[in-house]
Amino acid sequence: MAEPFVYDGENLEAMRSGPNYAAWIFSQFKPYLCGCVAEVGAGTGIFTEQIVDRAEFEQLDVFEPASNLLPLLRKQVGDNPLVEIHPSVFTAADGEDKYDAIVYNNVLEHLEDDRQELKLIHDSLKPGGHVCILVPALMFLYSEHDRDIGHFRRYGRKELKNKVLDAGFTLKFCRYFDIAGVLPWLVVFKWLKRPLEPSGVLLYDRFVVPPMSRMETVCAPCIGKNVVLVAQRAE
Repeated sequence: MAEPFVYDGENLEAMRSGPNYAAWIFSQFKPYLCGCVAEVGAGTGIFTEQIVDRAEFEQLDVFEPASNLLPLLRKQVGDNPLVEIHPSVFTAADGEDKYDAIVYNNVLEHLEDDRQELKLIHDSLKPGGHVCILVPALMFLYSEHDRDIGHFRRYGRKELKNKVLDAGFTLKFCRYFDIAGVLPWLVVFKWLKRPLEPSGVLLYDRFVVPPMSRMETVCAPCIGKNVVLVAQRAE
């Protein structure tokens, strides 16, 4: 990641209309979020709130380099004595063998050299620690919206899995996530080239996410708007 910068937070603010979606993502990672945890690229704290409210951690280090997002992030979780907010990128200087879990929720796609970042994550975990990753999926969905918000790529499941394995991890699971989101993303962002609207996020979150999350718990989809992965550093 680059030096501290200002990030357009409109997309993140629209996503605040989706609490069910954030909870769905959290459910994928919850068993691994214990001990000393780091969240990299926390934005305005949408997912951080899930960790603070629902995970059994001992220490949470939150990294966010965008100076304009920090006030809301601090407002959301800054009063918790177990949370330390770092107004910076995540680097090797933050310590090797330090964390039991590291979360990259919609962050890895923003990094040009994702392979180097995965090696950094590996070395920053304690032996036996876990990395929890969610990324946008399917390059045929790549749109002007992706480019405008700084995405270098969207991932295929095999691509992400192979990059994580190449960094030295052992895979726990890697699967597509949110199959119902593929068509809306294709139509709204790829074809119509519309911005992300809070009203649309709210409707999707209220009426689509609850049944879809239950269905995907029973049967992992063969395709999805995202890829979700958990991997472990060898003990």
